[in-house]
Amino acid sequence: MGGLTDLKASGVQDILITCTDNLNGFTDTIRTVSPQSSIQICVVHQIRTFCKYVVYKDKKELTADMKNIYNAPNKKVLSRNLRIWRGNGEESILMPYCPGGTIGMT
Repeated sequence: MGGLTDLKASGVQDILITCTDNLNGFTDTIRTVSPQSSIQICVVHQIRTFCKYVVYKDKKELTADMKNIYNAPNKKVLSRNLRIWRGNGEESILMPYCPGGTIGMT
């Protein structure tokens, strides 16, 4: 919390967007110091957390497919890559759910 209060003391009036690694308590601290801030969890950290639950032999293929999703240049390519990824995972024990068919693109 010290770093955030130091920012406030140096004249920063509000933080619009924060991107965190989802450390315990950090989101609450941000809300305390800057209640209007939009908080997002870093994509890299989300993928790392997700991969903890994937069988080792499947990680390389899964992460390669995920790169195609997160590096998509537009929503059309993103949707196509997401459909391909879901199709590849039909035999997997773990298949993530992505609401609305898009991830991070509006």
